[in-house]
Amino acid sequence: MFAGCSLINLEKGACHLEGSANFGGLGNAAVAAHRDKDFRPLERVRNGMDILVSDGGQEYLYVVDSHEIVSPEDIQVLEIHDRPELTLITCYPFHYIGSAPKRFIVHAHLEIRIATATG
Repeated sequence: MFAGCSLINLEKGACHLEGSANFGGLGNAAVAAHRDKDFRPLERVRNGMDILVSDGGQEYLYVVDSHEIVSPEDIQVLEIHDRPELTLITCYPFHYIGSAPKRFIVHAHLEIRIATATG
């Protein structure tokens, strides 16, 4: 995963939005990726599904609470709440040709931090 969502980073893969919370930390960690690449599986997302995120030193298990379709200007999807959360963002519709008019948003909460071995 890349730090910051520049056009170059988005072409390479999923990216962590600058200014959003760290994974596992209090606040809303936001990740964006292209709908026709890394986030294609989101079209099958369901409430209660697990999302495993790794920051290289630790893994975090999030559980999907909800998903929604919004306009690109709807930045309230990044609001900070009183628990560690994850928001995934991609363009919508998934099979649209050209610049998609909407955004598909997945909201999840942190279930557990998983320590990983290094070395």
